[in-house]
Amino acid sequence: MSEIFIRFLTTIVILAIANLIHAQSPTIHYTYDASGNRTSRTIVYQENPTLFPDTSDNDLAKENQLENLQPEQQKYEEQISNGQVLSIFPNPTQGLLHVQLSSTNGITSQPATLEILDINGKKHYSNQSFLGNESINMVTFPSGIYFLKLDIGGQKTEWKIVRQ
Repeated sequence: MSEIFIRFLTTIVILAIANLIHAQSPTIHYTYDASGNRTSRTIVYQENPTLFPDTSDNDLAKENQLENLQPEQQKYEEQISNGQVLSIFPNPTQGLLHVQLSSTNGITSQPATLEILDINGKKHYSNQSFLGNESINMVTFPSGIYFLKLDIGGQKTEWKIVRQ
């Protein structure tokens, strides 16, 4: 009887450790210039907010934003230039995609161009005056792979978006 209990306890510990390792798996993001040359590689570690709760006031807003994300969905963040951080979530999406551009140094971002194109290059969405916070309704988009392109003063980044 005690041998069965030890095996059960060992299994639970192994599953918990595997869940922690999976929750912190890195995702690699590449950015490209207009010619298609890779300009940077960013490794993003996605923390599971239910495993690592943070009760600080600043992170409470982030936690509220993440509470609607499913475990298989990701929030991507990348620091671009001049202390600006680009956040895109959820990805994959079933309809509503949030794109946020925030400043870490207090400088207000300049207007940017935000576009979503399908894999054939057809433009499905465009905003020439993106100011930093946008929720894009992709419900009417067919399921598939899309590219979100952001141009801030000539600095271009491209993200792959999956519409389920």
